[in-house]
Amino acid sequence: ALDIWTERALCAQEEYPGMHAGWREESRQTAVEDRAPLMRLTQSLSALMDLASKDADKPTPKA
Repeated sequence: ALDIWTERALCAQEEYPGMHAGWREESRQTAVEDRAPLMRLTQSLSALMDLASKDADKPTPKA
């Protein structure tokens, strides 16, 4: 026996065949948008690391 949610999903798929594909496409788009801030953060961090390593190569001025 199918549980109620599986049954409803199958009914919805029969009634609106294009809907399922639409959901998949939409969730993929959302995943890309959700990842964008993380990608920007990663780029910023790697830029900071580059700066830090360049800075580390310079001799430290004696106080």
